[in-house]
Amino acid sequence: MLSSNARLETVGSSGHLSINDEELSGEDREWGSSESFMLSKRRESQRLMRESVVANRLKWVSDSNFSYESLDFQDVENELLKEQRIKKAVGTSHPRTATRWLLLFLIGLLTGTTAFVIDEGITFITKKKWTWVGDQMKTDPTNPGQVPFTTPYLMFLSMNIALAAIACFFVVYVEPLAAGSGIPEVKCYLNGIKIYRVVRLRTLVAKATGILFSVASGLPCGKEGPMIHSGAIIGGGVATGKSSKFHFDTGLFKEYRGDSDKRLFVTAGAAAGVAAAFGAPVGGVLFAVEEVGSFWNLEMSVQVFFCAACSSLAINMYTKFKDPLSPASGQANFGQVNLPYKIWELPLCVVLGALGGLLGAFFNAANLRITKIRRKIVKGKPVRRMIEVCVINVLVSTVLFVLTSRLYNCEPVTQLAGNGTSSDSFSSFGCRTDNSTGIPQFNDMATFFFSQTEANIRHMFHGPSDFSYASLIMHFVPYYLLTILTYGIAVPSGLFLPCLALGSSIGRIYGQSIRDITGFDLSLGTYACFGAAAVLGGVIRMTVSLSVIMMEATGNATYVIPLMLITCTAKWVGDLFNHGIYDEHIMLSRVPLLEHNLGHSKEADRLACATAQDVMNEVDVAVIDVRPTVRDVLELLRDKPHHQAFIITQHGTRSEPLLGLILRRYLLILIRSRAWGASANSLEFSNFVKSAHEREILKVQKYALELSPHDMSQKLSLSRYMDSHPFTVRTTSPLPRVYRIFRDLGLRHLIVVNENFFPAGIIARKCLVYLKDCAEIDWDDAPAERTKFQIERHPSAQRLPTSLFLHSDGAYLNPSFDSVAALSDDSVL
Repeated sequence: MLSSNARLETVGSSGHLSINDEELSGEDREWGSSESFMLSKRRESQRLMRESVVANRLKWVSDSNFSYESLDFQDVENELLKEQRIKKAVGTSHPRTATRWLLLFLIGLLTGTTAFVIDEGITFITKKKWTWVGDQMKTDPTNPGQVPFTTPYLMFLSMNIALAAIACFFVVYVEPLAAGSGIPEVKCYLNGIKIYRVVRLRTLVAKATGILFSVASGLPCGKEGPMIHSGAIIGGGVATGKSSKFHFDTGLFKEYRGDSDKRLFVTAGAAAGVAAAFGAPVGGVLFAVEEVGSFWNLEMSVQVFFCAACSSLAINMYTKFKDPLSPASGQANFGQVNLPYKIWELPLCVVLGALGGLLGAFFNAANLRITKIRRKIVKGKPVRRMIEVCVINVLVSTVLFVLTSRLYNCEPVTQLAGNGTSSDSFSSFGCRTDNSTGIPQFNDMATFFFSQTEANIRHMFHGPSDFSYASLIMHFVPYYLLTILTYGIAVPSGLFLPCLALGSSIGRIYGQSIRDITGFDLSLGTYACFGAAAVLGGVIRMTVSLSVIMMEATGNATYVIPLMLITCTAKWVGDLFNHGIYDEHIMLSRVPLLEHNLGHSKEADRLACATAQDVMNEVDVAVIDVRPTVRDVLELLRDKPHHQAFIITQHGTRSEPLLGLILRRYLLILIRSRAWGASANSLEFSNFVKSAHEREILKVQKYALELSPHDMSQKLSLSRYMDSHPFTVRTTSPLPRVYRIFRDLGLRHLIVVNENFFPAGIIARKCLVYLKDCAEIDWDDAPAERTKFQIERHPSAQRLPTSLFLHSDGAYLNPSFDSVAALSDDSVL
């Protein structure tokens, strides 16, 4: 199938025919194609594809989004690296290990500090809002059973809209990548996908500031997911010691600016975010292993745990300084849950896990459908995104206020010692003390919705022995539907706390039903905890890490067995219908995320029979000789703006043995440094370390204007700077082995050679994902219009990247490896 931002380039007897930006105008240029343009191109592709079937050659088509670039997790094995290793071996010892631990400590400390500031900011804003609205909702003495409606509703609505609009402003006009939880983006980054600005300071500011207002606006969203993204940004920023936005370079930590080293600190920051959010350092490590990390080793486990522990320690110190009597916890304080369970209740836990899996599967399916509709209507346009947020906030505010002021029940207050829950935490709008018993009563809907989400969860874990079924259902159903609708709009938002709140209601309903039907003595607070894990596990499909997070957050290690049963069952049941919510959105945007293997479907079994030549890019392969002129290099860079690496042979042809591979960035640095003539071999390893001016280095046209005709005729010597030992496979190599080599080593490029060691093609990550058999695609049913993306032009690109290539025999190939662009502004990843 065509990619989501499809552009067509064909190769025939007359050479290349490309559709570039310059050929489009108006709306076509904004969105990449109009309907009529795409219809004509689709007819052309259908004709060529029908011809390809006649060739009877197995070929696989990638349907991934080609606007993503890969990271360099592997070192460039050139002469410079060899010299650097020799210097380290014979020179004085460098305190690299001590520096690494210092950085991990700083990342943990800053992440914990950020979490504390975010939590205090949300608490301050929400308390002010509820105080002002609560004063207007006080019962009229002349009508004690009726809560005022019009004035408090308008005040409540206006404040929520204002807060939501501020949160949306930070996403739409400051940094689009601040939308959503940020966990999918971090997962893609750690998988080896470069998403521009995903770990930048501007993203942190927009994320951390926007989440204050989105949570305070009353939208059903949590702060834990954005906290994980914020921790990852802190990890990536502190470790590099520079700012690309402000062109500021401290000169520190240059040895950690490589993508492989930066990956460790981003992973540690994400784990520190979990530890700060839930007070669960072990859970943070397991979350990094299970959910976001793609590459792991034992040394990394110890370092990530240290960082997560420092983050948890930091937020606990701040909390204790503020209130010495408060329990040690993270942002979300659920209190100590000491309620027991019996061994015969484990089968009941399995059923509860299955229920959570079903609810999670429906949640993901419904949200995915809404997201597709949202992309067609909103289309990523700023004004439409702002309007969408305000409209949804009006709906949410109206539903919650009607429930609170008109559809509430009065329940007796039960005083609970400790655990952060007392009679003061209940809202009594419209409810009075029962004259017969003398026990105060509270408004159940106001207690649920006019408090922070973690307080809502505490009420379920530690609240009265019984909530009415009507209260629980009225809490679950509207909040469940509103959460489905909200996730994906242009505000920073997480899913952890909303799903835990929903699950706690389901757990209560389930436990009370079993007790009332069978007469068993069940701890309803325990089932609220188990239900929270079931629904969250059904939505995001976490198992081990979620069990440990819940165990640490509740302070009860005896829950590990039922929690494991519940989360595993929820995942197994949910996986029968769809994937986790984060994976679904990643697949919706066709991000080339490499899973651990090709899969276990029938399609994957057929893919296992393919070879490297069936998926490689063999058409648009750029080859350069080992001593090119400056003019040749500049022309190559100009004509191949989407190529990030070039194969090197002796004379620049594919009919001679492979010598090496050189990155686009290296060629630009050579030209920028005028490394020709007497300076041809003068550059050292330090010249290629990333700096704060990295984006300026990648501008090709700048150098073409600055060089004289004499400079253009000078020859470069690439033998010293090229990767002389690139990873290669044979054309006949089985695809499963090719996939494992590429995925497990974190490669960016894999060269395919024939039996003579001549370069036959090249494989990038976009050659290995979303593959479909070319001969079995029904092109008549292919949609004429694909998802549209707003793509940021990378400085090294003079035009947007091409998305599909056709060989003269009609076989579809993957596009040029590593095209560049930013993540879609309208993406909900």
